[in-house]
Amino acid sequence: MKTFYLILLSTIVGTAYAQEETNACSATADQSLVACNSAADTAKETAYAACENTTERDTCRAEADTNLTNAKVQCEAQNAAQKAACGKLGEAVYDPQIDPANYSSTVSNPYFPLTAGTVWTYSGTTDAGSVTVTREISEETKDIMGVTCTEVKETEKVGEDTTRETLEWYAQDTEGAVWLFGRNNQELDGDQVTSIDGSFVAGEEGAKPGIIMKATPAVNDVYRQEYVIQESEGVGEVLSITETLNVPAGNFSNVVKTNDTDAITPEDIQNTFYAQGVGPISRTSADGTEKLELQSVSPMPDGGTTGGTTGGTTGGTTGGTTGGTTGGTTGGTTGGTTGGTTGGTTGGTTGGTDGQELPTPLASF
Repeated sequence: MKTFYLILLSTIVGTAYAQEETNACSATADQSLVACNSAADTAKETAYAACENTTERDTCRAEADTNLTNAKVQCEAQNAAQKAACGKLGEAVYDPQIDPANYSSTVSNPYFPLTAGTVWTYSGTTDAGSVTVTREISEETKDIMGVTCTEVKETEKVGEDTTRETLEWYAQDTEGAVWLFGRNNQELDGDQVTSIDGSFVAGEEGAKPGIIMKATPAVNDVYRQEYVIQESEGVGEVLSITETLNVPAGNFSNVVKTNDTDAITPEDIQNTFYAQGVGPISRTSADGTEKLELQSVSPMPDGGTTGGTTGGTTGGTTGGTTGGTTGGTTGGTTGGTTGGTTGGTTGGTTGGTDGQELPTPLASF
């Protein structure tokens, strides 16, 4: 009989463990809700303590109570967003096993190529106002989880004032997918750093890397872009691979459109558009209040490579020598017809097929 009960207990425990493993995503969301509510309660009690040392005690406590209510509403919204993500991603444990041998700092994915020395300029409107964002691929690399990652520097300006500086680190796996391994984000007010929200390094304090661009994106692909519990839980979903988009840098077809969400800020929903051979060309908020568009791409310091924009037509500027007609932008020498953009030498024709290297980023938009 004793043996029977031991077997029964083992079966029950094993079943419970299997269910816990199967429901890992939802279980994580539920535990995160507990932690979020607990943090809100602690913040209220801390505020109450401060209220004891003020003459406006009642007003102070009322404000703390209101903040608690708002915080718990946000906790519930985050939980709902986390559960929605589980519905799309599945319930399995998210714990990517990173073998450095399967990753390279050379990022050549056509929808997210990164070539050292290239600079992209974007402009548009965000909650900060009219902004200009430049993104430069550095010669520097960073070792994260044993993986050598390419460093990308992004700078945001409002007028002449720098309001954000960000470093991001990417690597490409053997399948061709581009992974984000970390970010150092600094929000600025003059020389003062006002926030480092969004910063993480995979492998530290529970942070895990995620995919920014699949090797071969397909409609309905869903993937984690980065994962830091209760801080940053980005999820991307491919909505289309046949968009057509016109931005100041050119006209693009067969553009990939993604829906980008983060359960920690569920109210922020964005769409990013990626052109083949160029990368991100636009990012907009789902409600249309924020929008950034690619303005230009400057060549590599040691000379650009022959490039095209997958159909940049009509209106080339600063054409190169002997060519650069009907859509060449900053064309190179001897060619660059029908769509060459930022061409190097001996330009590509019909969209720049001979060395289409116009990297781009935008994960921090």
